[in-house]
Amino acid sequence: MPLESCPVSATIIESEKISFPYGLLSKQLHDEGYIDPCEEVMPSAPVFSELDDTMIPIEYPALKSVELPEHEITETLERPETAINSEVKALYDNILLDNLESCTQQFLNTVPKTFDGFELYELLYSYLRANNQLSVCEKSLSSLHDQFDSSEKQVWAVSFKKTSKTGVCEDDVSLVGTHQYSVAKFNDDAFNKLRKTLTEMKELVKDSFSLYTYSAELCSVQIWHFFHKSFGHLNVQSFDVQCFSSYPTHTAEHSANLLRLCISTLFSFIRKPSLPNNFLQDCQRWLSQCIGMLLRLATVTDHFFILNHLVRCPPGTISKWAAELIQVPQIPPFEYNSSFQGISSFSHLGLDYALCLLSIILSPIVKKSDFLSHCNPSTDRYGTADGDSSLQWVVVDSDGEDDPDDPSLFKEGDIIALLNQVK
Repeated sequence: MPLESCPVSATIIESEKISFPYGLLSKQLHDEGYIDPCEEVMPSAPVFSELDDTMIPIEYPALKSVELPEHEITETLERPETAINSEVKALYDNILLDNLESCTQQFLNTVPKTFDGFELYELLYSYLRANNQLSVCEKSLSSLHDQFDSSEKQVWAVSFKKTSKTGVCEDDVSLVGTHQYSVAKFNDDAFNKLRKTLTEMKELVKDSFSLYTYSAELCSVQIWHFFHKSFGHLNVQSFDVQCFSSYPTHTAEHSANLLRLCISTLFSFIRKPSLPNNFLQDCQRWLSQCIGMLLRLATVTDHFFILNHLVRCPPGTISKWAAELIQVPQIPPFEYNSSFQGISSFSHLGLDYALCLLSIILSPIVKKSDFLSHCNPSTDRYGTADGDSSLQWVVVDSDGEDDPDDPSLFKEGDIIALLNQVK
């Protein structure tokens, strides 16, 4: 039977209490005819016609109203006492990070501002002067070569001419013959200019170029001799990168002091702008060898001495060639912990050194502008003026403004190179 043909009756049942179960209700309503037998409708809630005496009504106890106080209720929670600094340091204490500021200040106080009178400085200055003169001579020689090529083309002025001749053959046929040839005209002025250029090239190569080349080679040999007589007695090739609390011998201490002075001298030249390529490469090689010897005799202060020098170089220096100069000391944790009094047993030299490096990177470099006072920010010797500003780390003030001429810029490659050395 269709749904529309089923009669629907609505019955309103009043009851004071609801206590019948659903099964009894369904049977009673069906027997009394309140639900159409052609369709069983599942009620959403039970409806009762009368109360069964067997069911006990549920009686709820009378609840008193709760009166809230007018003032605001506040609850004070007792917080556990925080651990004091000594308890925290018992778990981890980075003694290198604690002494980082004092090491930086000691570096700034001990690095000489001038190196006048130091033998290596005088030799390097003579070597730089000879290389600058040699570079000027090479540029002059290149300019004369260009003049020679231009004058050589003007000595002979070549032009093309054509002549024609007509004639008649024996069979009365007219013919035309054409001949094309070149004519060269000698230019006296261009020849005199060419001869003068060749004479200047001869004198430049014979006198100036030979002299400056000899001077540069002589200075280079003298510098090598200085390093040999100063550090030839050191036998550190079998040593690993060290981190002594103090120098093992008095001779090692004297050699380390001289090495630090040589390293500072070489860094002072590397920070200069517009250096000749030969001089720059030689300084980098000598600096790498000096730092390599110092790392085998180094104390903690020496490691920070090298790091402070590197972060005060022109942007791009570390990523180009100097990243290998930063070495984490390889020393057993037991010896490291026993070298310093009061250090916790959980400290590790590699972790402590990495955190110090992060602290230096994320903090402003103290007096970096003083070390780079002679460095022109627009120079491209280390690739800082390549036009790609996304590769540079810029220090901004509280208003988000940056100084484009700020020498404290870090290139992204420098940051990555530093982190790769301690990862």
